[in-house]
Amino acid sequence: MAKIAVYFFSIILLFAANSALPALAPAPNLLFLFAVLYAFKKNEPDFLWIAFFSGFLLDVFSGGAFGAYMVSLLIVAFMVNYATRNFFSADPNPAVMLAVIFAANLSMLALVYFINLMIARFGSLALFSPQISLGSEAWISVGLNLIFAPLVYLLTIFDDHLLKAGT
Repeated sequence: MAKIAVYFFSIILLFAANSALPALAPAPNLLFLFAVLYAFKKNEPDFLWIAFFSGFLLDVFSGGAFGAYMVSLLIVAFMVNYATRNFFSADPNPAVMLAVIFAANLSMLALVYFINLMIARFGSLALFSPQISLGSEAWISVGLNLIFAPLVYLLTIFDDHLLKAGT
């Protein structure tokens, strides 16, 4: 029960911080970072629940096709976890983590764009236009995600310490 409360509080905190940042036109996606950084933890399947609920919140407030962020974040988090379990050492260095976050961010943007585009083309949303841009704003957002990644990583470490202290 404590684990659920800690994750819930962290997701709400990051969502509130994410909501406060749109004053910057392209803002970092803190919920994406939280899910991907938990996917780096090999022995914990909790990253799937974190990715699911983070994607759900992103879908509710994105204005795009419902489920695009949820499915994309689940796929990307699973791919990151699979890669870290099978191809990386026990603790990847920060440069490797940033490279994986960069690739995961591009993958998620492409997946969300593709899902929105497919729903717009084949779904019931004939007048729907994808909410994701793959232009310069996307690259700025990727860069901001790389800048904010260490802060979100510190939150994951804090969460782990809270959970260890509670057991």
